[in-house]
Amino acid sequence: MPRHADAPGGSGRHPRVRGEGRGDYHPGMHLSLEAPTAREFKDLYEQTGWAVLTLERCERALASSWVVCTARDDAGRLVGMGRLISDGVLHAFVTEPHR
Repeated sequence: MPRHADAPGGSGRHPRVRGEGRGDYHPGMHLSLEAPTAREFKDLYEQTGWAVLTLERCERALASSWVVCTARDDAGRLVGMGRLISDGVLHAFVTEPHR
């Protein structure tokens, strides 16, 4: 996986997340295209102070996402994520909280 220029051994290219597993962007930070559980999503969302969500709403949001990218620390804790949401025709945007 290419490393960011600021990371040790960085190549100057932007990091890319591989669909087949986890990739390193920064020491101690692991990126993945594996979606979090609804409970992890709910907890992260609440930790940002944005909203208190039901598990059902979190499950629906994850299921409706085109792509989900997560960032986890070395202990495997979810510390950030992004979701790609699209109308499938013209527009798409990336959204989500991080600690």
